[in-house]
Amino acid sequence: MKKFKYEILLLLFFVISRIPSLGVDSFNTDVWKWKARSYDFGSGVFNLDFKLTLQKYHPGVPLMWLGSAGIKIFNLYHGLAAPDFSLNSLQAVFQLHFVQKLLVIVAIGITLAFSFYVARKLFGLKYALIAFFLLILEPFFIGLTRVFHLEGLLSSFMVASLLWFYYWIQNIDKNDRLVVASMFSALALLTKTSSLVLVPFFVLAIVFFIKGTSKFKVKAFIKWAFFTSLFILLMWPALWVIPGEVFRTLYRGIFTIGIERAHEQVYFGKVTSNPGIFFYPIVFIYKSSILLIAGLVYLAIFFRKSVIRKQKLFVNYLLLFLLLYTLEIVIPSKKLDRYILPLITVAVFMVAFLYERFLDSTNKFVKSVSLILFVGLPLITAFYLHSDYLSYHSVLGGGLRKGVEVVEPKWLIGKNEIVNYFALKSSQSSSKIEEDISIEELIESKNIEGSLVVGFPEKYYTQIWPFMRRSSIVSVIKDLTPQAKYADYFVYPVWADDSGMETRFELMYIDAIQLRGVPIYKVYKRVN
Repeated sequence: MKKFKYEILLLLFFVISRIPSLGVDSFNTDVWKWKARSYDFGSGVFNLDFKLTLQKYHPGVPLMWLGSAGIKIFNLYHGLAAPDFSLNSLQAVFQLHFVQKLLVIVAIGITLAFSFYVARKLFGLKYALIAFFLLILEPFFIGLTRVFHLEGLLSSFMVASLLWFYYWIQNIDKNDRLVVASMFSALALLTKTSSLVLVPFFVLAIVFFIKGTSKFKVKAFIKWAFFTSLFILLMWPALWVIPGEVFRTLYRGIFTIGIERAHEQVYFGKVTSNPGIFFYPIVFIYKSSILLIAGLVYLAIFFRKSVIRKQKLFVNYLLLFLLLYTLEIVIPSKKLDRYILPLITVAVFMVAFLYERFLDSTNKFVKSVSLILFVGLPLITAFYLHSDYLSYHSVLGGGLRKGVEVVEPKWLIGKNEIVNYFALKSSQSSSKIEEDISIEELIESKNIEGSLVVGFPEKYYTQIWPFMRRSSIVSVIKDLTPQAKYADYFVYPVWADDSGMETRFELMYIDAIQLRGVPIYKVYKRVN
């Protein structure tokens, strides 16, 4: 335990930093799909119907393992401690959500602890502390590691794989390091097919960073590929029974959906299916912390003076990965802001050298200012954003006010503000509804007519309805007329306000819901 005390402390810090409001902070757009897939995945495992462990082309295997484990833990707890508890209740939805997200956070924390071990062995404890402090409090990383989704796991697995592979390069006789690198490579590949960039990256890393003959380098890659393939085979039961179907599904996901299929979104105020090659640089500016951007700019200008030779080799190693991953995500027409997280994660390890140098400065003023900025700015930002971390937009791009118009938030932000706004209106009504009653039952019983009903675009409805229902407010999808006709209010995001296209009802604008002083949603009242 003493040997790994720093790794254990890092794990605890990471998990504890994610606990506040966990489970009651957000439901992302795809969370219900991944919960259903986790249930089917677990059924396939425990019923030995292994073909069910192929659920999606992503493929999301580690997430479904964790989701399935969460379901089992949740059911076991209530079976023993509260056998009369209704597993179909709204309370159960929030409790299971907490358990599943906690398991994801623990898995990421363990992965980061493995990475921390390598960082301190290679470059010292101070560098490792700086790098992981910056990473853990990077706003976009906080947001995407608190959701039941893929990006947080993917980025963490990829970083661990990169670090352990580099650790192995320093002493290629230590094959245990290669095995660990392969394990994290397998986890990344099982999480999302975009991690296939690791294959050409490790080929180039072996060519440029390992000394030896071509034959030796080929053997090195074969060893990595063998262990990685072995771990993939062990962790994905679908490969045991339907390998052909697995590879056909992955191929379809990469080439038909990933590269050829577009994804509509608002970009600089206009709807587009492909925002172009400058999309990710724009996203990087808006979604990265000021410390990260400032550090990268400084490194680009004063690279030779900023890092020593031993560090330059590692920085070049990371730059190679950044280049390949950037090319991978820029080429497909489908582009989403969260795909940039691996770039942000890896970039942190580059700027950490710079901040280590500032903190080691002999100039007391430089050292003091650096310490205040390095420690204070991330902590203040994290507390300020809690728990709406995905609403972060850097002031360098105009902050939240400008950011939502430039890059559309694909996942709901301002959840608390929406709920609080309508909870105030609901408190003025004497009608209260049971939180577990379905919308169909409400309509059939006519009780919906005395309830406060709010219509949302479908992708926001899926993320807000549990919170609204918990406050005795009924949410409906605005495009479903049989439900929408009962809506008293309709909510539209300011970046995609298509209320003018509503022909079924007459709407009257009454207010704007604000997040940190910025109008985020427009509220319309149905007048007929």
